[in-house]
Amino acid sequence: MKREGGASKGRKVCHGEGEGGFGEVKKREGGASKGRKVVRACPVRSSNRESVKIINSNHESSISNDDVMAESFVLPKLDTHEVEVLKEIWGKLNLPEKKGWGSATDPCSINTEGKNISVECDCCFKGNTTCHAILVAIKNQNVSTALPLEFTKLRYLKFLELSRNCLYGTIPSEWATMHLTNLSLLANKFSGAFPMVLTRMTTLIDLSIEGNRFSGPIPKEIAKLKILKKLVLSSNDFTGELPFAFAKLTNLIILR
Repeated sequence: MKREGGASKGRKVCHGEGEGGFGEVKKREGGASKGRKVVRACPVRSSNRESVKIINSNHESSISNDDVMAESFVLPKLDTHEVEVLKEIWGKLNLPEKKGWGSATDPCSINTEGKNISVECDCCFKGNTTCHAILVAIKNQNVSTALPLEFTKLRYLKFLELSRNCLYGTIPSEWATMHLTNLSLLANKFSGAFPMVLTRMTTLIDLSIEGNRFSGPIPKEIAKLKILKKLVLSSNDFTGELPFAFAKLTNLIILR
């Protein structure tokens, strides 16, 4: 995933400093080798690129949609329920109606290359006819509101990037039902104690809450995040020593 860009000229922003992004997110683009036998082709569509993931016993790569269309491949569409959920989220975040995927019938088909709002979809469902949103990024948009509960309705969502906005409050307890692997809330206005809901999101691999206003001790329950590889907590108001529970995070590679 590309790192976020700067804010538009003249736009008032309230975010702080920080590196942003998910860090090491698995790349989906790349060319397929000549002569490679394709066992299964699954389209992975996004608002800033479209490709088809190629999976066989030894390799995972992709080919362009132009190649697939030559074989009369018909692009699937995003699940209609998820289209409505994304529109709900768009409204809750008070984003401009005509910007990005707020009014789109198929958010994955919108070209937002070079922008900070995007959706990526996995289309390997129902015989490659249905897509589900697996990534949502809304970065550097000066959004000033609490986190919408509607994100929990995106059952296939894995990557959520909401960095460099003005989001406030804390993280809803309902988010524990999500199956995110990557979550970035970098450079917002979240406050209060370390969100205990995060300790129940045990599918997390990459977590950044850097550059907010969280305070108090880091709870020992963080040890529940057993597959966590990257954790960024800096530029908050946490106090006390790191809990011994960190020793149980045996997969942790990056801690800041």
